[in-house]
Amino acid sequence: MPLNYTVILYPPTRGTDFARDAIARDFSYQRGPSVDYEQVIITGGVTKAIDIFALSLINPGDRAIIIGPTYGECRLIPIFLTCTIVKCRIRSICAI
Repeated sequence: MPLNYTVILYPPTRGTDFARDAIARDFSYQRGPSVDYEQVIITGGVTKAIDIFALSLINPGDRAIIIGPTYGECRLIPIFLTCTIVKCRIRSICAI
């Protein structure tokens, strides 16, 4: 049986159109506002989602607040963009 190379290729960067359309339709049905599949991005994990989010909102030289404890990767984009990093710690619920 010949190997089907399309099975082992990486998926489209933003996710497949089929999956994005299904998510957009479900969101529109569940939440009310109409969402187009072009507004949906599927990532390969939370780290990639954080990267996309941060790169779309943070500009070079901005001040970035990092709330900890958190993923170490959350600091990388602000550092890359030469931001001033302000570290904040969340108080434990037990300490309140």
